[in-house]
Parts: sequence; C-alpha cells; structure tokens
Amino acid sequence: MKQILAVVLLLSSSAHAQDLSAFEKMLFPVLSAAPLRGANDTIFQTRLEASATEPVAYYPAVSSGGASFGVQPATIDFVRFFEATPRSVGRLLYFDRSKADEISLFYELAVTGPDGSVHRTTLPVARERDFKRGASTILGLTTGPKYDFSGGGTPKVIGFNARNHVRIYDVDNTGALAAKVRVTISSLRAYGPFAEYDVRVIARDAQDPSYPYYADLSLQDLCITAPEGNICRDYPFEVSIEPTDPNARYWAFASATDNTTGETAVFFAQ
Repeated sequence: MKQILAVVLLLSSSAHAQDLSAFEKMLFPVLSAAPLRGANDTIFQTRLEASATEPVAYYPAVSSGGASFGVQPATIDFVRFFEATPRSVGRLLYFDRSKADEISLFYELAVTGPDGSVHRTTLPVARERDFKRGASTILGLTTGPKYDFSGGGTPKVIGFNARNHVRIYDVDNTGALAAKVRVTISSLRAYGPFAEYDVRVIARDAQDPSYPYYADLSLQDLCITAPEGNICRDYPFEVSIEPTDPNARYWAFASATDNTTGETAVFFAQ
C-alpha cells in the first residue's frame, strides 16, 4: 500500500501535465454518475463497481482540486471517478498498467421506462486489447416493425418497436477519426446497403483526457418490403464500420431501446 501511495503522490505532482503513459485506458460507454434522460421520458442510470485483489492507482479520481490520481482499494467498492460535467456518453478511465489484471469490474445500466418499469443490463468494459483497427461488424439489431393485426388479413405497420443507435469512440482522442457506416441485410445482400452514413467522430463532453471524442448515430427506421410484398418486414441487419484510416484505434457499440418500456439491449463486435 505504501508503494501505491508513493506512486500516486509522484503522479499527482504531474497531474496537470496528465502523464498517463504508465496507465492502461479502459472505455466505459455511457458512464455518468447522474441519471441521463432520453426520449419518451426514459431515464438511464449507470453503476460501476470494482473488485481489486490489491490497491490499484487510477485516474481521474475525485479530489478537492478536481481530477486527480487516486487508489482503488483492495476490496469491492464503487469507482469514485471525477466528473467535469453532469452529462457524459462515455469515459476513459486509466488504471496502473502493472496492476490492471488485478482489477475486475462490474458495469451496469438501469433503465426506467415511460411505464415506470426498471430494466437492467450489464454493459461492456472495453480494455485496450478490445480496441479495434480496420473494419468491424456489429450484429443483433433488427428492423423491428410494429404490427396491428386487429383488422384481419394483412397486418398494418403502425411504427417500430425500438430506437436503434450506434456510437463510435475515438479512444486515442485524436479528433480526426472518421468512418463509413453501412446497414445491410445478409439475405438481401444483392440489394446493397439499405442505409449509409459518413461519420466524423468529433463530439466531446469535456476536455479532460478521460472524455473521449465520440459520434452518436441514430439509425433511421427501415421499412423493407423486399424481396416481395408491400408490408415492412422484420429483418436482422448488420452494421459495418469502416474507418477512413485503417490504423486508427476505435471502439463501437449499438443499442436498441424499446419505445414502450425503455428496455435497452447492447450489441458490440467481439
């Protein structure tokens, strides 16, 4: 413990210079201490706990002067991270690289839907070994039309079950990441992409290095009648992400949030 404290004191002296070269960055999508409000009065709340076998230095910890280096204790405890803003779509927390394998993390999203129901799902923690280079593909989303069968015969499409989003993070905070995002359906590949987006990853919630650049992409609802018929069909689809710089590091995930309950599912390339 004395050794860890000595390291933290040494690092704290250079905290303003933010020398994080001895630390492994880990990406936590959506991380925010305060609840976040979304569409249809949906409330999102995250919870981050760590189980450490020995004390682990990390950044940014809460201190009276703002962001600082701190120590995650050798126990099960919440990670008390510094926030420069009450709203954040994701954070990069930095843990002592020599101790990074001594820490396990539990990261959860609780969603309170418009009907008051609460749904929980485990969120991914992306360590440096999980960061991507080059093209990647996310599976799991669907077109999800909502049908009304009350009229008999051919059902009527009255909307869509979920809001589909894709979020891309520039994990090296270059501000230069850009990518082509395409939506395709495997069984209908001959039709080409059903949606294409040119994305620049330039949004950011604060200037501290723990706040990554990101792009938040709301996918359009897709009414696909192919290969025949005039009713929107429920198809699983693929989201491909191709950075313009094949050497750029990034991480991305997709989410589907039920329009009625707010229940949220998360998908990412593995």
